[in-house]
Amino acid sequence: MSAPKVEVLAAAGALRAGLLAARPHLPSDPTDERARVRLSFTTAEFDPHAQLLVSASDSYTAVVSRVVLHEVVTLPALAVVDLPTESVRDVLAVFRPPSGKDARAAWLSSSLRVVLTADECTVEEAGALVDGKSLTVPVLAPLSESDTAYPDVPGVIARVLEEPPAMGESCVQPSMLAAALESARAWGGDAIDVTVHGPSVVTWSVGDVAVGFVATHRQDASSLLRRDGHLADWRRDLLPLARPPRPPSDEDDAEDVDDDATTSDSGHVLRLRPVRTLVFSRDVDPEREVDLTPPSSDELLVDAADLVITSQFGSTSMLQRKLRVGFARACALMDLLEQHGIVGASEEGSKAREVLVPPEAKDRVLDRLRDVGGA
Repeated sequence: MSAPKVEVLAAAGALRAGLLAARPHLPSDPTDERARVRLSFTTAEFDPHAQLLVSASDSYTAVVSRVVLHEVVTLPALAVVDLPTESVRDVLAVFRPPSGKDARAAWLSSSLRVVLTADECTVEEAGALVDGKSLTVPVLAPLSESDTAYPDVPGVIARVLEEPPAMGESCVQPSMLAAALESARAWGGDAIDVTVHGPSVVTWSVGDVAVGFVATHRQDASSLLRRDGHLADWRRDLLPLARPPRPPSDEDDAEDVDDDATTSDSGHVLRLRPVRTLVFSRDVDPEREVDLTPPSSDELLVDAADLVITSQFGSTSMLQRKLRVGFARACALMDLLEQHGIVGASEEGSKAREVLVPPEAKDRVLDRLRDVGGA
């Protein structure tokens, strides 16, 4: 084994989620040059915090996931390594969280050591005292700078995101949208934000842990006519089944009606709300109401303190994953926890912070935070 060019400790749960999110976007043919999962490591030269970007694309769909690193041992300014499909499959098969709830949570917050050389990738469970399972898999030979067989996934997505959302219609194949939903499930997300960027591409994201695109296609005139005819049939058949409109009451907010409503030919008020979030779930409870209001900063701080004190693990990536917030907000929460004396100061690299509050003092500290925040 040649000298390592990269050695880092990554959050086990985030690394597994990134690899799982990449699989739906790989070509089915393993000999295809695009059948590779790209690991791109960035350091402070490009980003204030070292991190790992996991990307994959079959040229029609793509995903990039963000994995925060717990610790950096060896890392050049920018390192890029490609894993073949079988290597990704083997890593996911070996490094699986245990079934028990507490054991699973502990494993997801633990670290996996990733050591990369020119021809191998070694992944092992990095324990506090003794390392656990270890696996070495091959990596793909690097592509030349002029090789365009593999798309520039980060560059393509970045350029698309620079374009403002487009008005109009877009046609997406269900199988391509399904790949985006699979990636979201890998990250434990229950929703994806979808934005149309024109007639050829739609972007989607799960918070700021994963982002991707889905290529669309144009419909010819005959297809559009058939679609309009089907929609007209649906309107004709569904309107007789609709409930009669509720009569207006004094409690109705007139200002809200003016801003978000329009009046139909029959005089009824139709409230129109723009929606860009596609929500899905494998376990849907029709009686459960979903609160889409984002939690306040005070609520997040209490939740973050609860997680850190309970687990005795001051990990920014754990807050990012458990609270489903972006990396920047997770860092801000960790800084607030330091100000309140819950965790110690950050150390060099991306090590977890020391937790200064014992589990038995958790309730008292959480009550103090709620009082400060007015909760």
